[in-house]
Amino acid sequence: MTGLARVLCLLAVVALELPPFCGGAPAAAATATRSGFPACSSGKPGSLKARWPIKTTLAAGVDLTPLRIPAADMATAPDLLLEQRISAQQASSSSVTLHAYWADNAQVQRALTGEKPPPGATFSIKLPKLNTAAYRAAFEAGPNSERPTPLGYLIAQAYDESRIPNPVTVDTNPIREGTIVQVDGYVYAVGCETDRDYHIDVVASPDNPSGAVCFVAEIPLPAYIPNARLAGYLTRARTAGASLRPGEHVRLTGQFFYDAWHMPSTQSALNADPGGGRGKSDCAGTLWEIHPVISVQLLSP
Repeated sequence: MTGLARVLCLLAVVALELPPFCGGAPAAAATATRSGFPACSSGKPGSLKARWPIKTTLAAGVDLTPLRIPAADMATAPDLLLEQRISAQQASSSSVTLHAYWADNAQVQRALTGEKPPPGATFSIKLPKLNTAAYRAAFEAGPNSERPTPLGYLIAQAYDESRIPNPVTVDTNPIREGTIVQVDGYVYAVGCETDRDYHIDVVASPDNPSGAVCFVAEIPLPAYIPNARLAGYLTRARTAGASLRPGEHVRLTGQFFYDAWHMPSTQSALNADPGGGRGKSDCAGTLWEIHPVISVQLLSP
């Protein structure tokens, strides 16, 4: 597809109305690769528009006593669902305020049949005006696994330097982004991201069955971290994480983070791929991550 065709396509499919690009979504690719792991010796910092300021910090004054979450619940934490569509013209001409709510897989399926969200569940999100040229540049800059949908790009910009304040219920607990959580699970895959994060896919079962649902955890490069205390946590976490292998029982502690950059652009796409095409063979079942991971502990088998 030519550059001009891509721009014309983008103007036609922005936000919720069609898949993220003409011809469908980019080909799926495992985010974790063995190349360069655990050294993560090549790469560059991630895009500032991909919530990089949130990924590389902890909230001021955050309680480091973690909230425990079962791995199965972490891997299926409800994703963000918008209550109404926006048109390409709306998105590219001005900022737009939409209503959203947190929806698990069953709620997403019901939404596809026209069911409304529970009373009082929605909250407002003000999306910035879509800069078509900037979006196209962000899309072209990353590998397939890191290319944002138009909607993901806008949501990430809306919360680029602020944590999403509206809590999501996970294992009966209302949890806000930025909370320190702790999850015990089994390593499904490990690898190195293009931004030099250690990437870990974690599942609830030691059997690693076919079609396993995982959640993603990331340990950033300490050199990219502005806070010396957090950089120290990450140095220790990467040292412990460097020896992880698939099948090992692990305890991860870190920030509850929503990777909106990969948010699918339609309800149907969210239903089919709630993890946004991430994880080994797209195992991720949610856009919620532990990012940054501040502690890695290997548990007894």
